[in-house]
Amino acid sequence: MIGDASDRLGTVDILVNNAGMQHRQRVEEFPIDTWNQMLAVNVTAAFLAIRTALPQMRERNWGRIVNTASVNGHVGTPELCAYTASKHAILGLTKVVAIETAETGVTCNAILSGGGAYKFERTSN
Repeated sequence: MIGDASDRLGTVDILVNNAGMQHRQRVEEFPIDTWNQMLAVNVTAAFLAIRTALPQMRERNWGRIVNTASVNGHVGTPELCAYTASKHAILGLTKVVAIETAETGVTCNAILSGGGAYKFERTSN
């Protein structure tokens, strides 16, 4: 994808990793093939895109990488084990790329979507 975009359009200046999938099921029943597919789509695809685009960004000393994470990168939600794990991984990947490019003109940030969709309250008796 990055190679094709570079060939057709020139260098990649901005990379937005926004592909994702979700599946709800309890941990003990979660299908391993769905787990693997979700990590491939939600994490590995972003890693591969960054890995491919970053050298040309470094060469120009400029680039923007934006990863779509989720509030699930900070909290856990029942029946979202793989999704939550993948969004934690995206935040970790974002932090590492940001640190590794800190002294360059390349930035890497994450958007945590869904903040309004989750409300956690403690109930008192």
